Amino acid sequence: MKQHISISDLLELTEEQKQELRFIWIPKERDLAVATICSNAEDNSFDNIVFTVGKLECEEFETGRDPKSRRKRLSMVLRSLKLVDESFYENIEKNDDNVDELSLEYQAPDDYFDLSECLPLLSIGQMIEILNDHYFVGQDFSIDYNGQENLFRISLRNSILNDKDSDYTSHEVCDVLWKAVKTILK
Repeated sequence: MKQHISISDLLELTEEQKQELRFIWIPKERDLAVATICSNAEDNSFDNIVFTVGKLECEEFETGRDPKSRRKRLSMVLRSLKLVDESFYENIEKNDDNVDELSLEYQAPDDYFDLSECLPLLSIGQMIEILNDHYFVGQDFSIDYNGQENLFRISLRNSILNDKDSDYTSHEVCDVLWKAVKTILK
């Protein structure tokens, strides 16, 4: 069973939809995300790097030179979560008295990503939260499974207008939720 949307799912979005997704997404530690970075400036090629969000760093800055047009903006940097092997902890125990002798790993530049370069690889739970907070606000919705057809369906309960836009189907629960989330990304 598919647990997260894929990079190919994100590639279906327009730039406006990607911006809206970044606006809706509130990154948290251990979220799965993808960053688009320039891999070769000569031929203007980009790579997608999938990473797990570790530390979040926020910075406030002002834009504009004229005091009347200055605006405060918030910049968020996502740090990739790096797993530490057991030898790291063994070295700490051995060098308890002399911490200066410990050599810390070099942090590569691709460990830090600006939020504007990232998109979330949403999980099933995250998509349910987004739909509950931004689409089906104050309304009950259901996710049903038809075992004979091997089909998931998400729809509004007690909908007065049997609106086709609020009825989605797919063979994967992740995909049916993604179809619904895409409709709120304008």
